[in-house]
Amino acid sequence: MSASEFSAGTARERGTEPGGRVVVTGAASGIGKAVADTLHADGCDVVGLDRVESHGDYPVLATDLSDPDRIRETLASLTGTFTGLCNAAGVPGTAPWDVVLAVNFLGLRELSLGLTEKFEPGSSVVNIASQAGYQIAQDTGLADRVLAESEWGAVHDRLATDERFRADPYGFTKHFVHRATRRWAAENIARGIRFTSVSPGPVNTPIAGDFREHMGAERYDAAVRGAGRLGEPADIADVVTFLLSDRARWVNGIDLAVDGGLSAVRASAPAPSTNED
Repeated sequence: MSASEFSAGTARERGTEPGGRVVVTGAASGIGKAVADTLHADGCDVVGLDRVESHGDYPVLATDLSDPDRIRETLASLTGTFTGLCNAAGVPGTAPWDVVLAVNFLGLRELSLGLTEKFEPGSSVVNIASQAGYQIAQDTGLADRVLAESEWGAVHDRLATDERFRADPYGFTKHFVHRATRRWAAENIARGIRFTSVSPGPVNTPIAGDFREHMGAERYDAAVRGAGRLGEPADIADVVTFLLSDRARWVNGIDLAVDGGLSAVRASAPAPSTNED
């Protein structure tokens, strides 16, 4: 069955529980699959997107979030209306910087803003961000300049020569997602479309090893100890499905840390001694 055959014909009316018709990126594995599985079990009509097409309880259509032309083709194939989107697809910092930029931010933006034209009032978008986005203490206005630039190539060219971005493309792209989520929430209030983001702690996904390599084993393992255990995709999926539902109808424009308390542990840690006594 082709992408063009997935129209609104099987959509159901939204209720107070998760329902309607929802697109989930990265639906073949990890957090994306857990979100798609949970939504399907809750009675949603799920359309998954990933790099390889597959068919099971719900369709997963092939696309490439690093390619703007493929994203536009995917948007054209998604006919009918939708009630939600979860942007769970992402690549770790071990990937080349331009791939990290494309998938984690530019592709997410292209898909999200393109799909909002097909959203019903009351729809919700949840972006999977990261704790790493909060490690960017000062971006010297970079996020504002990036968000103001609508052209994919112009953003790529600007960041290609930015030394701070090139030093931590993963952290910066997740920082951009935090900032973009708030901006898109404000811009879409009148249309009744909510935007939120979720920043997980370390989670047991197929690319957990890549994150451990990128962060460094000592820092990654300390984060797991701080959270009490390694998170599971279902820990994130339950929160995402709540944010996508009408039960979260008054939640908008925020990032929610879903990290088992890691943020609290870090904030409570004693400040390093200055040895000035």
